[in-house]
Amino acid sequence: MSGAAKHVCIHDRPSSVEQLRWMGANGKSRGSIGGPICARALVLKIPGPCRGRREVSGASNLLMSPSGFPGHTCVVRILFAEDDDTLREYVSRGLREAGYAVDPFASGDEGLLAATTVDYDVAILDINLPGMSGFEVCRRIRQEVSPGPAILFLTARDTVDDRVHGLDLGAEDYLVKPFAFAELLARVRALLRRGPGAAAVLRVADLELDPGSHTVARAGADIRLTAKEFGVLEYLMRNAGRVVSKTMIAEHVWDFDLEAETNFIEVFIYTLRKKVDAPFDCSLIHTVRGLGYRIDAIELPS
Repeated sequence: MSGAAKHVCIHDRPSSVEQLRWMGANGKSRGSIGGPICARALVLKIPGPCRGRREVSGASNLLMSPSGFPGHTCVVRILFAEDDDTLREYVSRGLREAGYAVDPFASGDEGLLAATTVDYDVAILDINLPGMSGFEVCRRIRQEVSPGPAILFLTARDTVDDRVHGLDLGAEDYLVKPFAFAELLARVRALLRRGPGAAAVLRVADLELDPGSHTVARAGADIRLTAKEFGVLEYLMRNAGRVVSKTMIAEHVWDFDLEAETNFIEVFIYTLRKKVDAPFDCSLIHTVRGLGYRIDAIELPS
């Protein structure tokens, strides 16, 4: 691919992201993004009518789907804004190895655009970012996104005034560089425990899933799942009682690397049912026709 990215077409706060494609000069899709974005135009396809569409000029490397770990299973999405290339790569790689989906950005403007476009669970922000500062990104996220991600400042600015200012702007945590990566991971886990649906062990009826130990059991019987099956089940259980679409599952569990049009979600739901539901009297995983899937102990009409 050649040429610089010129415009990004964004709808106001989509509930889910279907696909990010790079476009050729003739406006036809040239394939899914699998690495750094460098093209004539970027289009974020979102279901439903276009309301409040806006174009952002000069965008580059925006909403990049990390492809360093293809097919990696993850439920939590993290926005990471850091202008130091080495540190951004190091932290992003470590977070992905820990099982998180990470969208890294080098400027505050790109980070804010992503935060107001995609649903993130956690945002990790440097303060001294090119363009918009991390403080301003935090303020705008709290002003424009509801409920918005948990925010952690990761910065070299270590004065008490800076810490107080960051927390008063709405950040939940503040970690000063240099830092131990193990501590950053522990703080991310703590932020996730405070969020909605963040119980240490997830339970639906007699089904239990422990994200920490990566174990699943039903009625006291252990259930062995692959990493991807575990990711799908965890996402369903974190949204117990709610209908989640195939697109929502693909976005959270597979990042942006897989096509939402394929039937791979149906395949994983089928294998999950064989392991989680088939050996037991009560089915927990239900299909809601035309909408998606739901997990709970209530039998839904077929």
